[in-house]
Amino acid sequence: MSKYCYLLSFFLYPLLIQADATCAAEDGVCTLTNDEASHPPPACRTVVLSFVHDIYSNGGSAQAYKPHQPEKNEICNPLLYESSRYRTATWPFFSFSSSARPPQLNLTIQPWRCEESTCCEWQNSNVTLEIWQTRPDGTYSSLRPGQQEGDCRARQQGNTLTFTTVAPGSTGSLGGLGPYGYDLAPYGPPVLHILAQHPGMEPLLLNLPILTQRTTLESKPFHYSDWRGAAWTQPQVDVAPYHIALWEPNIAENSIDIHLDVYLQPQKDRVFLTKKLCRSWIYGLPSSFFVEPISVCAASMLDFFAL
Repeated sequence: MSKYCYLLSFFLYPLLIQADATCAAEDGVCTLTNDEASHPPPACRTVVLSFVHDIYSNGGSAQAYKPHQPEKNEICNPLLYESSRYRTATWPFFSFSSSARPPQLNLTIQPWRCEESTCCEWQNSNVTLEIWQTRPDGTYSSLRPGQQEGDCRARQQGNTLTFTTVAPGSTGSLGGLGPYGYDLAPYGPPVLHILAQHPGMEPLLLNLPILTQRTTLESKPFHYSDWRGAAWTQPQVDVAPYHIALWEPNIAENSIDIHLDVYLQPQKDRVFLTKKLCRSWIYGLPSSFFVEPISVCAASMLDFFAL
């Protein structure tokens, strides 16, 4: 029953506002009330999320993060990448590149505020979401200020946020930052990087895997682990602080509608985001180069790399 909690919250909402209901979870019961009919009912989680002090604890990477991006709802312009090479990897030691048009992604992201219970409240005040990704060929746009601003990067504020983009490509041991797009095995799954911020809430960094079956556009798992070295492999969490509530392919339109629930927790300390992102003492080593944002933590390194 618990795995259907998220779907119940959205698709049965017209019925739920007429009377109270309950949604069973593994460690408790989530009560859905009708106090405010204009708001979505609470969402259920099957396992209580613990407070984390390391922004990288949820498996996200900020390696190609670039601050101060324009506020818009288009991450990669789909029209610019209709004829782009589309490179993805389904396991670590081979990436497949084709001229097939990468699918368009229509994202709806719903932030939730989660306390120490199985119920999460709708976060009805503005959350800032920054999303960045590789192009379909697995390369990132420039990390230098004033260059390629807004190319496959977007920022938006709201309580329910929508974005359009194209499916990202996979990166290898050079993390998509190699010269002229050059990369090496082992490869990892293509992902969207998401950074969620709200005053009073812990900043949340996520990698959302976007690996699809080429013919059906259904979600596809990445085989084996991400073997791009210990420096790149992020912690494996039992329960990720997000849930894909909807993945709906449209083969005729070559598009996928995705509804993503993101779970934020109350802030426990007021450490600046820069300090949370920049945890290494020495930059340039793999332990920082492919995890933390060079443009924020070690901007001087951009003088030595064509990024």
